[in-house]
Amino acid sequence: MYYAGKGFPKDYVLAHLWVRRAAEQGFPKAVTFRETLEGVMIPEQLSEAQRLEAKGFRLR
Repeated sequence: MYYAGKGFPKDYVLAHLWVRRAAEQGFPKAVTFRETLEGVMIPEQLSEAQRLEAKGFRLR
C-alpha cells in the first residue's frame, strides 16, 4: 500500500518496514519484493528505514 500509494501517501520507508516484517515471518515473495523496493529507494530513504529498524521501530 505504501509502495504504490494506494490508500496512503507513497512512502518507501514505511513500505520497507512492512516488507521487512513480512520477510522475517517467512513470506518468500516479501524477500524478493524487498530487493525490488531497495532498488527504487534513494540512499537516504534506505538509511532512514535501517535507522528506524535499528531503533526497534514497531509497526502495528
